[in-house]
Amino acid sequence: SPELYQETAIGWIPREWRVDALPALALGGLMNGVFKEPKRVGSGVALVNVADLYRGQNVDLNRCERFAATASEIERFGAQRGDIFFTRSSLKLEGIAQTSFLDDEPDGAVFECHVMRLRPNPAMAVPRFLKEWCVARHARTHFMSHAKQVTMTTISQDGISSLRCPVPPLPEQVEAVKRITAVDARAAADAADLRKARLV
Repeated sequence: SPELYQETAIGWIPREWRVDALPALALGGLMNGVFKEPKRVGSGVALVNVADLYRGQNVDLNRCERFAATASEIERFGAQRGDIFFTRSSLKLEGIAQTSFLDDEPDGAVFECHVMRLRPNPAMAVPRFLKEWCVARHARTHFMSHAKQVTMTTISQDGISSLRCPVPPLPEQVEAVKRITAVDARAAADAADLRKARLV
């Protein structure tokens, strides 16, 4: 049924969808985090660090180190539920713009300067839906093609901001997230069963 689809810069999509650049779906665009002074590490609020983004697609605040951020730093560099984070550098090309998502409501948290934050606009995009696009093959290829390789692989804000995203109507995004969540739950249950079988 070709009449139900349209050709776009990211391929064929349903006619009811549109395509936007990543910043058009966010509040305030991309932002780099707070400078981590070593003397302030050890107590305070949770600090989302580069290493935390490589531990999975969801940030676990319980595993984050603590940082004595000031009130103004918390206001400016605060992390909240729905935020999407990207690494600015990587030792390997395939690790550039490693993406993770904050799915918890933090009791105070900030992110550090080697991490970029994107805050989805809930009127435009369901945060989890947008995160899933940012870890999909198309986005990963885009990020790697916009990275710079010298002694270390790096990516600029422009390299991430230029990503084009499909934008279904919000109810369809919500339904997509429900289905993805169900698949994740099934995968986690299967993985647990497999661990038990191996122990046996």
